[in-house]
Amino acid sequence: MKAFEKDAERFHEEIQEMQASDKNTQKELRETFTQNPDGLRRRLEDIEAKSLGLKFDENNTLVNITTGNAATEREHELHQKNTDEAMLTSNHELFTEYQMQYKNGVIISVDWKKLKKNEKEALTRGS
Repeated sequence: MKAFEKDAERFHEEIQEMQASDKNTQKELRETFTQNPDGLRRRLEDIEAKSLGLKFDENNTLVNITTGNAATEREHELHQKNTDEAMLTSNHELFTEYQMQYKNGVIISVDWKKLKKNEKEALTRGS
């Protein structure tokens, strides 16, 4: 059984490596995990806007709090980047549901030990 466990763990690590290195997979995962869930995205957008001295006005336009002017392209880019990073590091319910993690700048399956722990907890709940 130990040999099978080791083989399964090694296979799982290979899958993680493939997930991490596949640019199309990473693009799709980033799109999903940075845009959903929508309610969390909206809250984090507001938080990140405030941290940059920005806010959303009544027309949902990003504006500079100090000047009242529309945010610059650079401010928009920084806001988007910060919000995406916040979404990826928040470990929200999609990560849990799909047993994924954001690690070293990529989205991959949870580590083997975590996967086994989740499996054991599910079996315990089911009894």
